[in-house]
Amino acid sequence: MAPGWLASLQRLCDRRDARLALFALLALATCWPILEQAANFNEFRDAQVLFSYERDAVASVREYGELPLWDPSYCGGLYALGTPQSRFASPFFLLSLLFGAQRAAPLITFLLLMLGMEGMFRVARPHSPGAIGPLLVAPLLALQGMFAVSYFNGWVNFFGFELLPWVVVGVAAAGRGERRGVVITALSFATIVGFGGTYAGPLAALLACAEGLAALASARALRVRLVTSLKYLSLAALLSAGASLFRLWPVYETLTTSHRIMAGTPGHTLSNLGAALTLPAEVMRGNVSFHGAYFFPCLLIVFAPFALARRRGALWLGLAALSLWAATGYGLGDSPFTWLRQLPLFHMIRYPERFLFVFALYAAAASALGLEILLHRFRGRAWASVVVLVALGLGGLGVRAEVRNFRHVTEGMWLAPPPIAESRPFRQARGNRWALGYFGPLSRGSLSCWEAYPVPESPLLRADLPAEEYFADPAVGSVRRLSWSPNRLLLDVEARVAGRLRINQNYHVGWRTDVGEVVNDAGLLTVDVPAGHRQIALRFLPRSAVGGGLAALVALLVMLGLWRRGAPRRLARRRYVDALLVSAPLLVALGVRALMPQPAPSPAPVTNADGSLALLERVPDDATPVGARFAEPVELEAVTLPAGVDDVGNARLQLFFRIHGQVSRDVGIFVHFDGRGRVAGDHQTVAASYYFADLPEGTLVRDAFSVNLRDLGRGPVSVHMGLWRVGGDGTRVPVVDAGRAELRDDSLELGSFDVR
Repeated sequence: MAPGWLASLQRLCDRRDARLALFALLALATCWPILEQAANFNEFRDAQVLFSYERDAVASVREYGELPLWDPSYCGGLYALGTPQSRFASPFFLLSLLFGAQRAAPLITFLLLMLGMEGMFRVARPHSPGAIGPLLVAPLLALQGMFAVSYFNGWVNFFGFELLPWVVVGVAAAGRGERRGVVITALSFATIVGFGGTYAGPLAALLACAEGLAALASARALRVRLVTSLKYLSLAALLSAGASLFRLWPVYETLTTSHRIMAGTPGHTLSNLGAALTLPAEVMRGNVSFHGAYFFPCLLIVFAPFALARRRGALWLGLAALSLWAATGYGLGDSPFTWLRQLPLFHMIRYPERFLFVFALYAAAASALGLEILLHRFRGRAWASVVVLVALGLGGLGVRAEVRNFRHVTEGMWLAPPPIAESRPFRQARGNRWALGYFGPLSRGSLSCWEAYPVPESPLLRADLPAEEYFADPAVGSVRRLSWSPNRLLLDVEARVAGRLRINQNYHVGWRTDVGEVVNDAGLLTVDVPAGHRQIALRFLPRSAVGGGLAALVALLVMLGLWRRGAPRRLARRRYVDALLVSAPLLVALGVRALMPQPAPSPAPVTNADGSLALLERVPDDATPVGARFAEPVELEAVTLPAGVDDVGNARLQLFFRIHGQVSRDVGIFVHFDGRGRVAGDHQTVAASYYFADLPEGTLVRDAFSVNLRDLGRGPVSVHMGLWRVGGDGTRVPVVDAGRAELRDDSLELGSFDVR
């Protein structure tokens, strides 16, 4: 076999049309089963919530002609643009508008798989002597198992990971002093953030930093002045921030009003991570197994050691090793994951296994480079043909395994016919968060709420009202709804005297009225109206949406200008022009903030599940003092024991802790109820909101919770508690001083009560 055929193959792999045709065929083969089932509804629990966000956004535009800013259908109403996991704020939303939220999901998946393949090819190709290696590894990254699992779970927003290679491509080009690199970086970041990039966004920032430092280190070798490289990297960062403000600003506003619960000490062993990478996934009891969750059968990794011959290859292998280490989380002690969580942006990352995608990216890039280095050494010899044939076989086997894995996982999805739609006046219902997808089409909102952050729901929300708009004091007057849409209410109000008008939705500072004053009444949207008969219009128009949206539009115009070669080239002769251009979106946002008045969002009080306040100034008078101290800087000041059990067997316990210093992150609480058996109420979060390590010194926190004791039967029940190391060796934290409690095996006996 003549080695000359390799040159033809290399040229074919470099042809964009041939390459994209291959990627389209692979993506189509992968997506074919989900395209066939496009009309069916995914009933998986997470999919119910995430799909509803997209469906409600489509309804806002299609049915009401409004931007999807406020979503009244979930948790009593929430800021749709500020909900971190919604994905409608991206170019792919156009497909949802055209085909509907359900049918668009597989089409979006198809496009992002293609983009992921092309992005991976462009990451590896500039550093490889040839194109065969980059072409072979590109599908292996884009089709890896995390995307099969994400589609099964309804996590379509996780396909934003497919754009991470484009961030690397853009930053690398910016580091070479190319304007297109600034545009690619900003566009990739903005799309990732708009697509619900709660994990992809922070990881994109990490990849950008790594590639930026690499570009600065190699600027001299690329014959680029260090100042030029630094300038364009800075421009890329500025434009990315400005282009992403349309989503970053609303999300920041949301998270400042609620305390997001972060995972304590998640960790994995290397054997667990190895199973996640090398074994096909299995669908068991309606869930996907962790083994195979990041299925990455990159057999081409056998060529990766040859990449050490190049500085770039050594860097990629080093970053792959760091990423694998980060994926262990707290499993092996400290890791890059534990260090990153000390930073403001990265403290929200809960699951270290997401770093396996970064590992796969760099491992794939190193594999491609190693293969091309080997081919370059065998250039003109028959051995080159043998190596290519082996590589083609290994790459083909890997892609085949990934396609089969994707099909196998998605065939096990919880599919049902689409929900029945019924047009009728909107009202809140008690709801069911795990069947949320059925409520929106019925024009009903669900007050049953679950999210990755605690949505501040008003305790005044009700599901039994005769009308959703009413006066707090019925004697004040009457209210009649004239028109309703997600972002606008028009009401006919007749008030005999001034009074408070209640809307059965959550309050947000973005709500405005043309009559009276919008008021936050225990988290409920209310309006203080004057006496008289008039029409009152309420509209939802938050400053962050206006400022962020205008910033994004200006950023888009700047990108178009930078991409062109004419005018920007002439303008570039003037100093600071580029800096002014890319700073324009941020300047626009600052202008909107200054000119558009809006009350500052206030954090909702942190409460226990029963509504009691979590953070206190002093211990309540009815609590029993304990005064027990542990080896960690935690004191159990007092306790309120259950008086008994309720009608269904729940016993309510309150523990009052005082923090005296920095507590280890792996500390949790164990509680044992001992009667005719034992029932445990162990948990790691205090008040279901904080980890001990997150509480500052001096904090007094009430941990109120209920445990069902039906299995214990009747009779006396004693209560024991203590602290233990959840993420470490599982041992109990020693008790230094038991105070007024009895001590046994580092467990405090707090008292007893009767179950009747």
